[in-house]
Amino acid sequence: MVKMKWTKSSYFILGLVLVCLWSLLPFGYLRGDSLFTIHDQLDGEILSYILAARHWGEHLSVYPELMNGLPVTGQIPPALSFVLFYRYFPALEAMTFSLVLIRGVAFAGMFLLLCELFQDRHVWVYFLVGCLFALLPYYPVYGLCIPGQPFLAFTILMGCRRKRWIPVAGVTAVLYGVSSSLVLVGFAVCFAILVFTIREFRHKNRKGVTTALVALVTLTLTYVLTNLSLFAQVLHRDKAFVSHKSEYVLNGLPFFGSLKDVLGDGISYTQTFAQPLLIVTMWAAGLLIWYQYRHIKKRRVRILIYADLKTAFWMSLWSIVAISLWYCIYHSGFVCNLRNRSTGVFHEMNLDRFVWLMPLCWCILAVSSVELLFIFRDYLGRKKKLIRWGYAALLVVLGLWWTGTVLWHTEEKYNYSKILKGRETYHALDWDGFWAEDLFSQIKASIGKNPEDYRVVSLGIFPSVSVYNGLYALDAYTNNYDVNYKHRFREAIAPELARDEYIQHYFDDWGNRCYLFTKEQSNYFTVEKTEDRKLKDLQIDFSALAKMGCNYLISASPVENCEELGLTEIGGSPFESQNSWYRLYVYELTGFGA
Repeated sequence: MVKMKWTKSSYFILGLVLVCLWSLLPFGYLRGDSLFTIHDQLDGEILSYILAARHWGEHLSVYPELMNGLPVTGQIPPALSFVLFYRYFPALEAMTFSLVLIRGVAFAGMFLLLCELFQDRHVWVYFLVGCLFALLPYYPVYGLCIPGQPFLAFTILMGCRRKRWIPVAGVTAVLYGVSSSLVLVGFAVCFAILVFTIREFRHKNRKGVTTALVALVTLTLTYVLTNLSLFAQVLHRDKAFVSHKSEYVLNGLPFFGSLKDVLGDGISYTQTFAQPLLIVTMWAAGLLIWYQYRHIKKRRVRILIYADLKTAFWMSLWSIVAISLWYCIYHSGFVCNLRNRSTGVFHEMNLDRFVWLMPLCWCILAVSSVELLFIFRDYLGRKKKLIRWGYAALLVVLGLWWTGTVLWHTEEKYNYSKILKGRETYHALDWDGFWAEDLFSQIKASIGKNPEDYRVVSLGIFPSVSVYNGLYALDAYTNNYDVNYKHRFREAIAPELARDEYIQHYFDDWGNRCYLFTKEQSNYFTVEKTEDRKLKDLQIDFSALAKMGCNYLISASPVENCEELGLTEIGGSPFESQNSWYRLYVYELTGFGA
C-alpha cells in the first residue's frame, strides 16, 4: 500500500475545496429557500449593490428609489468590486458567490500567511486555523473587509523578504481596497500598515519599508478614488447636506462589560469566539514568562525559543490588548459625552473599527501560542509521558471547543439544518419569502401605474423589499442622509413616537432606520401572515407623508382605523399566496392633496 504524503500544497487545495463547498452546497441546493442573515444585509446593505448595479454607468448623485432622492453617499457599497456580481447575476447568485469567494480568500490568505510566518513548522495546524478563520460568521455584503486581511498581510510579508513580491503587494492592496470599505475597516488597516512601516524602518529593513509604503500608498489612493463623493461631503460641509449623524446621541458602555465582550465572543461582525484561544494564550504566556525568569535568574539555557515565534506572539498579543482597551475607552461614558458635545468627524465617524482587525490578530496569536506549547511540551515532557499526553488532550479539547463554536455560528448552519429537517418542516423566513416577488407583482399590477410616478411606505415589512421589487420608497435603512429629511419624516411619526419612549429614543438618538415606528409593533419589523397582529389605533400623520409625496402604504397588518386616517384599501388587497410569508394590505392615501 502506498502511503499518501500530505504536503503543503495538499493541505492548501483541500482547505480551499472544503470551505468553498461548505458555502456552495447548501445555497446551491436550496436556491430560493436559502436562509440569510437579515439584519444589516437584506434589510439594508444589499440595496447598495442592487442600486449601484441598476444604475451602472449613469453617474448619479442621488438614488431616486429612496427618500425622494437619497445621495449616493448614503448607499456606498462596502465592497465596490462586488457590484459586478449584482450587475451580471441575479441577487441570490451574487450573494452566494460573494460568500463562497470570501470564504476561499479567507482560507488561502490565512493559510499562506501562517506558513510564511512560522516557516511551515506544523502545516496541519495552519490548515485547521485557516479553515476556522474562513468559516467565521462573515456577512457577504461586507466583502473582504475582514476575510481579505490575511492575504494582504501575506503579500506585504513576502515583499519584506523577496524583492520581486513588492509589486504583488501593491496589486493586492488595490484589490483589497476595491473589495472592502474605507469607513468600516480601511482606515484601521492603513493605520496598521503605517505602524508596520515604522517598525521596519526602525529595524533598517529597506525591503520591508519599501513594501509597506507601496501597499500603504496604493491602498490609500484606492480608497480615495472609490470614495470621492464621501470625501467631498466631508471636505465641503458648507455646500453638502448635513448628515443625520450630526444628531447622534451616544450612550457609554461599562468598561469591563465591553472588555468581556471584545475578548470573549467578540462584537458584531468581528466575532471570533476567542474563549478557548484566550486559554491557550494564557497557558503559553505563563510558560514563556516562567522560562524567561528561569533563564535570567539561573542563567541556564535549557530550550531553544525561536525569535520569530516570540515576536509573533508578543506583537499579536499586545495588538489585541491595545485594540481591546481602545474599544472600551472609546465607548466609555467620558468619551461618549465628549463626542456628544463635539461636531464634525469626531462626532459622526465611528473610530472603534480597529476591532475589525481582531480576528486576524487572534488567529496569529493562537498559532504562535500552539507553536510555543509544542516546544515546551517536548522540553517538559522529555521524561514524563503524562505531561505530553496532558498537553495533547488539553489542546484537542480547546481545539474542538473552538471548532464547534465557529461551526455553530456560521451563516450556513441554518441552511444545513433546513436540508436535514426538510424544507416543509423548517419554518423560517427564507430568501423568496423575504422578497415576496410574487406578491409585489400583484401589487404593482393592481396599482396600475409606473412605479416612478408614486411613492410608498411600509409597515411590518422592511422598506428594502419594496425597493428590491422596483418601487420607490420614502422610508429606508441608511447610515447617511439629510438631517432635514429626518425632521420631515419625524413629523409623520411624531404621534407614535410620543406614545413610546423606546422608539422615540431609537429614532431621535440614532435614526439610521427611517421607518414608520408604531407603539403597537414597536421595532418588530416583519409580521408573518399567521400572526394576528392588527393595527387598531394607528396614529401616523399621513398628511405629513402626503406632503412628502407618499401615495400608498404597504402594511403586513390590517389598519382598522384606516378611514379616519384618510386611507382606502385598494382592490385586490390583501395580497398573499399559499407559500407567502406575508399577507400584504395596500392602502392609498386618498384623504389628502398631493
